[in-house]
Amino acid sequence: MEDLVTRSSNWVHTLRRVAWLLRFLDWIQRRVERRKNTRHTADVRKGINQEDLEVAKRKIAILAQKCKYPAEMKSLKEGKPMRASSRLIKLKLMMKEDGVMRVGRRISLAPVTADARNPMILPNDHHVMTILIRNIHEVNGHCGEEQVLTISREQFWIVKARVTIKKILRIYVHCQRQIAPKMCQVMGQLPKVQLTPYEPPFT
Repeated sequence: MEDLVTRSSNWVHTLRRVAWLLRFLDWIQRRVERRKNTRHTADVRKGINQEDLEVAKRKIAILAQKCKYPAEMKSLKEGKPMRASSRLIKLKLMMKEDGVMRVGRRISLAPVTADARNPMILPNDHHVMTILIRNIHEVNGHCGEEQVLTISREQFWIVKARVTIKKILRIYVHCQRQIAPKMCQVMGQLPKVQLTPYEPPFT
């Protein structure tokens, strides 16, 4: 699955591929279990739905977290305190039943989605984060850095988010032209005839 994720350059395509892979693995498992009990094959549901995509999104997040933060995930699973040298020591880490490492926030009672209350942590130096930021930027009309950050925080907590988003959005030449500082015209020197007092400018 790691090769499938790292070789893709599109977030939506990655989600769909992982979703189909998980569906296939689940179909094989159910078919093996069904053969142990009866000769009938397992029922197969055609296509993938939104629930499959949500499961795939969490599997991708877990894959990125295991790659970059294996010690932190091990500490959370075993209920041990975080190492003082960890880069995530300042975040109130937590892990729910889905096995995804999340940020514990003070808005657990807010009327928002579960991912917004406790966003999933993504490392800033993983390929998944790069294609995710590109997708958010392109889908939302090539929006700016702050809007990309706001939209991403609805589901994910990217480590060093502002610096990372700014670095990734530099590849879009058109966007850089739009946000480039405006040129200021420098006025030239006035002619001497306009600066000489008590003399008519036109003779």
